[in-house]
Amino acid sequence: DTTFAMAWRKLGVALNNSGLGRVRVDSALEKAYQFRDRLTERERLLAEGTYFQLGPGRDRTRAIRAYETLLSLYPNETAPANNLANIYSGRRDFARAESLYRHQINSGRATSQNYTNLIPVLFNQGKIQEAEQLTATFAQNFAGAAFTQTAPLSFLYERGQLDSMEAELKALIRKGTINSLFV
Repeated sequence: DTTFAMAWRKLGVALNNSGLGRVRVDSALEKAYQFRDRLTERERLLAEGTYFQLGPGRDRTRAIRAYETLLSLYPNETAPANNLANIYSGRRDFARAESLYRHQINSGRATSQNYTNLIPVLFNQGKIQEAEQLTATFAQNFAGAAFTQTAPLSFLYERGQLDSMEAELKALIRKGTINSLFV
């Protein structure tokens, strides 16, 4: 079905998250937006929010409005809460972003992404100890995730422990956890 708006939306998000060409992302999200009238209200608001957040319609204010409306009707939705928090984080409104990420985590519906998005928000607010505690919780809940190996580097950097950070990076490279091209 070439008019399946939610498939176009998800394709656009997947392309964006994969770092693939802007033209392809915009094209997919444009089609989702074009066919949004075929969607339920919940899906339509999500498609609109995504179009204005990531697509060719780039307009943070309109994306915020769509996500806030969606959350007022469906407060337990994780995707719009995460997306709205990402927008707030990008605006350096860390307190609002933190509140949305924490709500998802405390509700028991959080994905690993909610944790990995909240940790830098805490870090950017100077809540280093809370960020470390959340990193430990993340490691318990998502054992084996690469983030559990690389996140401690930020804390070493924050403390000015650059020698320890370098040693840890070298150990991660030796283990094959991270590629030396990214160091």
